[in-house]
Amino acid sequence: VHGDQSPSPKMAHLENAFGDLAERRKKMDAKYDPALEASLAGWMTGLIGEKVEGPFVETLKNGMVLCKLINKLQPNSVGVPYNGGLAFKQMENIGKFLGVLPAYGVRSDELFQAPDLYEGSNMTSVLVCLDSLRRVSDIRAKGGKVESQTVQGSVLLKTGKVSSKDPVPKKEAYNPNGTAYDKAGKDIVNSKPGVDGAFGDLAERLERVNAKYDKGLEQTVRQWISHKIGQPVEGDFQEVLKSGVVLCKLMNALKPGSIASINQGALAFKQMENITNFLTAAQAYGVRSEDLFQTVSLYEGSNMTQVLQALDNVMRLAMKK
Repeated sequence: VHGDQSPSPKMAHLENAFGDLAERRKKMDAKYDPALEASLAGWMTGLIGEKVEGPFVETLKNGMVLCKLINKLQPNSVGVPYNGGLAFKQMENIGKFLGVLPAYGVRSDELFQAPDLYEGSNMTSVLVCLDSLRRVSDIRAKGGKVESQTVQGSVLLKTGKVSSKDPVPKKEAYNPNGTAYDKAGKDIVNSKPGVDGAFGDLAERLERVNAKYDKGLEQTVRQWISHKIGQPVEGDFQEVLKSGVVLCKLMNALKPGSIASINQGALAFKQMENITNFLTAAQAYGVRSEDLFQTVSLYEGSNMTQVLQALDNVMRLAMKK
């Protein structure tokens, strides 16, 4: 088991960072604990029955080890992980792993964003999360009671596959419109003959999410963003925001220079990088991490209620400044 932290995870996220952002990230890197990495690697090796070695940013970035880990701790938590080379599908593995952790007992403020690992942009956060998972698993192994935590990340992916908050994944959900919320702007889970919808605790949580989506607030946030960036924000809210371009423009309007480079292309991973850059800049602006959302919650349209609430938080903070 390797404990050495290669410089690669520190390089990736500094290329496009400058000023205060670059300085904060350097400080974050300085907190990285190679000894903790080695300890966690040994723990994971013992659980999954295969050697976990090399820098975590390379060993864990495809999400396979993480999915195997949570499936060992709680069988069938995320089903069979993707085992291929597509970047987006590898990030989906990471998202599934993160999705089940709150129900297992890991606090939402101890999670990381999928690109934190995939891009190596915040490996300290990855260590904190894995160490928290180990503590929770130790408590469970000793017969202790661990409460399910507040769900912060995505529940269902737009593909219909479960990125479950439940200990056991539920049946697939089908959305005939190809988006994760209906024309009223609400998160939905639909069913189709021959395709079972979500049920049990998962369905109940989704219903609670559905009930919270505020179309009126969406319109208010739309108008505010449009005013700030100087261009219309029209059409399906998730589709308008999912590339992250509008969000990055918003952050730069609120605090010029917050995001140095905005990806304009159609590559899924680059669009998700935009969203993550917005989330990072929003935290630097003063929004609490627990008041934000997971990148996939917007990109997959899996929790637009949380996205809307986060944007409302940004708007409220901006009005106070």
